[in-house]
Amino acid sequence: MLKKISFPRYIKIVLFIILNSLLITTFAQFNLSSAKKAEICKQAPNLKPAVLNLALHEFDRARAEKMINKPIITIVDYSIPSNKDRLWVINLDNGKVLETTLVAHGKGSGTPLMATRFSDQPNSKASSLGTYITGNTYYGKHGLSLRLNGITKNFNDKVYGRTVVLHPAAYVSESYAKSHGYIGRSWGCLAVSPSDSEKIISLVKDRTMMFAYYPDKKLLNSLA
Repeated sequence: MLKKISFPRYIKIVLFIILNSLLITTFAQFNLSSAKKAEICKQAPNLKPAVLNLALHEFDRARAEKMINKPIITIVDYSIPSNKDRLWVINLDNGKVLETTLVAHGKGSGTPLMATRFSDQPNSKASSLGTYITGNTYYGKHGLSLRLNGITKNFNDKVYGRTVVLHPAAYVSESYAKSHGYIGRSWGCLAVSPSDSEKIISLVKDRTMMFAYYPDKKLLNSLA
């Protein structure tokens, strides 16, 4: 005969099962299947599956720590030449790539075509790697811009103080890339085309996650 369970104990078990199921459902929501990941990469041909996986890992960590409030993720791959699309905004709810575009790297990060050096030091004019949480918008000298907070210690945790933001820039466009073979460089900010900037900022503002990648061994070790 089964041992009788007291009413309070029974309630605790039921509540535990319900809460655990809800937790599993919540966290499984963005545990994307291989098929869905492949579909995302199909929509964004330059996006490497390994980079997507790293970004999803960071997304889960930021979500667990309640840093974000939207299922939107932005990925930047600085190992790709500047004249190729290397920024993607993805809705993880439906696996849709919302934006695919060019993005500038900093003057302190390499040649106009290729970024090879990264820093978070003031006055370095370099891009910073790692995970960001987006902040509020403001109007500055470049127009509508978006503040960024770096959360990867020793890689981008000084970007807010450096005023590294996402903003539009005339030197970022398909026509500029076609005529020069590359796009212009920022002072470390994530500069995008003026024709895309307002839409991108509207999609990613107010606590979504961004991930800036380069195959840097120290960065990869810090994320492990």
